[in-house]
Amino acid sequence: MNRRLRLFAEIIAVLAILLSSCVKDSQPGKDDNTEVGPGGDNNGGDNGGGDNGGDNGGDNGGDNGGDNGGGDNGDNTGGDSGDNGDNGDGGNTGGDSGDNGDNGDGGNTGGDNPVESTCIHPWFELPAVDYAKSGKYLVSKSDETLYFAHHYCAGGEKGPDGKVARNFSVCYSSKYHCPVWVAAPLHQMYKGSGRHDAYKNDPEIPGDIQRGKWTGYTRGHMLGSSDRNKTTATNHQVFYYSNIAPQVGGTFNTGGGAWNNLEAKVDGWMCSDTLYAVIGCYFDKFTDKYGSTVNPKVLDNGTHYPTAFYYALVRTKSGSSRKSLKNCSASEIQSAAFILRHTMEKGHKPQSKDMMSISELEKLTGFTYFTNVPQLDKTQCKPSDWGL
Repeated sequence: MNRRLRLFAEIIAVLAILLSSCVKDSQPGKDDNTEVGPGGDNNGGDNGGGDNGGDNGGDNGGDNGGDNGGGDNGDNTGGDSGDNGDNGDGGNTGGDSGDNGDNGDGGNTGGDNPVESTCIHPWFELPAVDYAKSGKYLVSKSDETLYFAHHYCAGGEKGPDGKVARNFSVCYSSKYHCPVWVAAPLHQMYKGSGRHDAYKNDPEIPGDIQRGKWTGYTRGHMLGSSDRNKTTATNHQVFYYSNIAPQVGGTFNTGGGAWNNLEAKVDGWMCSDTLYAVIGCYFDKFTDKYGSTVNPKVLDNGTHYPTAFYYALVRTKSGSSRKSLKNCSASEIQSAAFILRHTMEKGHKPQSKDMMSISELEKLTGFTYFTNVPQLDKTQCKPSDWGL
């Protein structure tokens, strides 16, 4: 009898282990390959160090208040300057290893988990890229003016898979001296409080092509500061100039501005399955669906003025399916692009006329979006999916 009981107990234990494994595999936002939530596929991301070495408030002088004041979904405080790095909040694990504090000039070797020229990440938000390693930089093989970087969370934020989560990827133009696009997962796991204005060069992009301040324009975040404020070190990364573009302050970027209102709306579309975003600049002549046109121009330091800004978005329709996008059918996925001319009137709130399909955006910009979601119907553009 005791032998049968022991055998029964062993069977129950094995079943419990199997059940636990199944539950783990269905956690919210489980992504491509080894990824759960926005983490995973980090090519050795748990390397310690990080962007903390030179971030002890030194880069903040004179940049508080007016610059980008109130942008990024209502972060109107102008920044918590001189925060001395907040070393207690995990800033010294994971992330941008080996960059010796970045020194603000992008000139150091090392950096964010070096990527081999043959490595193309399977992340859902990443547009198609064709880069190769040129020295220490990733450069487009078809357009030598485009530079790329992938940043992991310097604060060591981890996804449910236990790996250091990625922060953002960027395509930066030496022609425009401005980011062309920034791609990132948007999820509550990155959210905290506070803002730490540590504007500086991106260590993974040549320092001499980066621009970070413009007369008459605010420093507008592509990926918002409030989208990456779980830790100080990770927040510092979104103040890299590779994530900053010139934006009109009074009507576009600051509180109540058209872009600021769109950022707030995007925050509301965040979900437990993860919202995947590409935030981009457009530089050619642009006419929106309201019939208004913006012409290109060059600013005083050689930066090309973005005529429009856009979001390209994809997520599960339910938002809480606990499924990876790769395991979803086309009918379970929603996508759309939202584009605003840079001269949009203050107070403008997102509406259906600001929308276009991903395929339409691809025709406009020449980039291919969400290439790692091959079943996506890029022609869809349903305002009702987005509550509009």
